[in-house]
Order: sequence, then structure tokens, then C-alpha cells
Amino acid sequence: MTTIRRCVFALSFAMVLATLASAAPYVIQGPFVAPIPGWPIPAPGNVPGKEYADAFNNGQSLFWDGAGGTQNAQLYPCAPDCQIDALANEGDALFNAVINNRAALIFSVTGNNNIFYEDLGGGSGVWAPPALINSDGVREVEALEVWGPELVVDANRYSVLGDTGGCAAFDIGGACLITSDQVANAIAPLPLAGLMPLAIVEAPDIDALMWFGKTILFSIRPMGAFDGGEVWVWDTTDAAPGAARFLNHGGHIWDTAFSVKDAFGVADENINALEAVATIPEPSTLLLLGAGLLALGLLRRRV
Repeated sequence: MTTIRRCVFALSFAMVLATLASAAPYVIQGPFVAPIPGWPIPAPGNVPGKEYADAFNNGQSLFWDGAGGTQNAQLYPCAPDCQIDALANEGDALFNAVINNRAALIFSVTGNNNIFYEDLGGGSGVWAPPALINSDGVREVEALEVWGPELVVDANRYSVLGDTGGCAAFDIGGACLITSDQVANAIAPLPLAGLMPLAIVEAPDIDALMWFGKTILFSIRPMGAFDGGEVWVWDTTDAAPGAARFLNHGGHIWDTAFSVKDAFGVADENINALEAVATIPEPSTLLLLGAGLLALGLLRRRV
């Protein structure tokens, strides 16, 4: 690494440390709810185990309590010479629910410091404004993970800006799980009318991520014909060209034709982070399910 680049990383890291020093302390919120598919969208403070990575994060993620308090979470193996670009758990809660339009999608976009939601019917709004994420301010929510245990690192899958070394996604120990070439093959446009697929001339950079077993939900930074607002679902065991399919959620397809800017009133198309939220429909349903189910939902990840 050049001397100039090291100085830039050192300055960025100092900025992060200064921010952490002045942020409000983390205070456990609640009452917490269980991640069960349904229409209602819980408030951030009612969702346990929230982690995020801000811009210029130098490999550091933060816990956030949903009331503006933060605390250091995980310093990933690439630190300090990287920027965490996506976070996930290997068994993300509500993964199957969100890809089947049974849970609300939450996401962030480039150039905006809110976390937005889209419900099952396509309704949308701000799920978490900056004041609830970090009282000291939010540059951009680059990565997001929710529904973990309180103050326990739950994001054991991550991606970095630039997909270092041709790797698109790592485990928490730094081992490469998916390569950029595999992602490129998965999103390669299929032949139309006998024509060859459009060539992907640069490596795709995973920018947002959810994970469950061998299947992932992801978005990439803008490249070529892709504007960064696309969201794909991909069974990573399927190596066929174009195996990834666009997410169908909120009554529309999250493909290039869908305008993130128009739909959500933002200035940029690029999706930065993805997650899902939902809870039980009403208190009477909770009683039918039994008190034990609620406790189990907080201790074990649900889909």
C-alpha cells in the first residue's frame, strides 16, 4: 500500500474514532418482538441485535440501539485497510419471508442517511432516521444486520468496497465464500433473439447482502447497464449463466426498469444495504402462538 493511501486510511480511521468518542452510549431498548412474517413493521427499538457500518468505517461495524446510542461491534479481518460494504448472517431472519413478499424490506441508498422500508403492498417510508441510528450523525448506512442477540456480533458474512482480491463475500474469519467472477456469471444477461449476452467488462461489487444457507439476496454497485438499484435472489449452488433472478417485492420487480429514485424520493439509485423486518399481526395472535414461541423467536433466528 502506498504511503499516501495509508495516510488516507489513517485519517479516516481517526475520524471514526472521534465520532465514536462523542456518540451517545448504547442503551438496550425494547420491548423486543419476534421476527415472524406479517404486515406490521416494528420500530427500530423493538428489533434486537442491530449492527451497521457507516461510511469510512475502516473495517469497523457498530451496534445501534434504535434510540441514537452506539457501541463498537466487530473489527473485521481486513481492517483498517478496507471499507465494509455489506453485512449479513448466514441464517438471516425473515430471509425466505422477504423474498416471498411476506416481510417488509428495509434498505439504505447512496447519498442518504436514512433507512427506508417497503411493505408488502409497496407502501414506503423512513424506518430509521439518523437520530435513531447514531446521535452523533450518520454519513451513509453502508451495511446493515438486524435480529441478532443484543451486543453480540451476529454479522458473520460481509463484503468490502471493491471486492478485494476478486472475492465478493467473506465469512467473519476472512475466508472467501463467493468470488466476483461467480457473481458476474450469475447476473450475466441471457441471450436475446439469438444474440450473445452483453459482456460484463468489470467485476461486480456486492453492495448489499442478505444470506440464508446457500441462497443470497444482494445488490451491486453501479456498473455497465446496471444502475445499482437492482436486487437479485441467487441460489449460489446454481452456476448457470444468469442464474440470479430479480426480487419480486412490494408489487413490483426490483430490476433496472424500476426507479428507486422515483419510488422513494431519493437522489440516487444505488442500494447500499438490505434487511427485512416484520412481527406478529396482533396481540391475540401472540396468545395463540404461546408465550414460549416469543422467547424462542428471540433466541433462535427465524425465516
